[in-house]
Amino acid sequence: MRKFPKIETQSIAIMKPLLNSLLICPLLVVVIGISGCESDDDNGGPATTCKLVEIVSLQSYINKETESSSMTFSYNSKSQLTGMTVLKEERDDFNQILSTSNTSTQYDYSETGYLENASSVVNSADGSDESITTYISNYEYQNGRITKNSTEARYDGTLTHTYISLYEYGVDGTLIKYTNSTISGTFTSSSEFDFKTKKLVMTGYTGAKTEGELDANGYLIKEINLAGIERRYQYDAEGNLIRKEEWSKGKLNNATVYEYDDKVNPNYAINAVQVFKGFPDLKMYRIIYPIHNYTKETNFAVDNAGKEILSSSKNYAMQYNASGYPTSVTIVESNSLGTVVSNTTTTNAYSDGK
Repeated sequence: MRKFPKIETQSIAIMKPLLNSLLICPLLVVVIGISGCESDDDNGGPATTCKLVEIVSLQSYINKETESSSMTFSYNSKSQLTGMTVLKEERDDFNQILSTSNTSTQYDYSETGYLENASSVVNSADGSDESITTYISNYEYQNGRITKNSTEARYDGTLTHTYISLYEYGVDGTLIKYTNSTISGTFTSSSEFDFKTKKLVMTGYTGAKTEGELDANGYLIKEINLAGIERRYQYDAEGNLIRKEEWSKGKLNNATVYEYDDKVNPNYAINAVQVFKGFPDLKMYRIIYPIHNYTKETNFAVDNAGKEILSSSKNYAMQYNASGYPTSVTIVESNSLGTVVSNTTTTNAYSDGK
């Protein structure tokens, strides 16, 4: 297996929708290093800035296929992220390469520290097929707060998608509406989060709508589509997702229960914390970026009598350093009979930040 270079990075909300899947996949074997946290300054850094020493991931499947990835980062003299490279590789059970991708992203800032532009180039190879996808993003601000960012995606030089995010604020500067739109040719899909009415409306390319509700803190608590499938979300006092349910025709179909430790989740620091100057904290993404670390995930099916029946589970065994950061995680996944179907180990390496 090819070894990837050591990585040093700053916790960062990575430009959606490019690379989130790399960071949030719970089955990745990830080597993560975080330095000490520093206070906010006038250079556009976040209220909490944590630098990672290394991120190298390996995911193994039952059929012995593997997916590996690495991330490298560069910074300017003000500790602002200026470049990011992501390498991904998939191999079959004979250790032969199935696909590869190399993503290079550059970030540009104004003299006052606001992110102005970002550009990404993705080189992908899948067998004999090779492609290049580019993303060009621009960011607009008013009164020190982001109001719009737009991204154009081109596949082998042809414009395929345009992504637009709009931010609307009240007179006190509080975010009251956030809208994401994706345009592909003559088709448009969108998601609108209204924090005043606590409503979410997602519209697909065909015009089909999914509606949702937010609670007083801005967390997503319910969404329902035209087919009548309803998903409900419950959180603890800190905003960690503790239960997810799927309903149809007034009946519970399945549920997942999450349990946590009381320590810092590095994945939350990477993804969910406000990091770019002028960007808001979008709490509805907390369903995938919990504050603390998972200790157990239990999935239930529901029988005809409405009784919840165990279908699968994942148990997380943690070890921590003196600062409370996880240094290793072992994830054991079992089916309804208790038979182990996968075993994943994560090792996290940290510096002291001095």
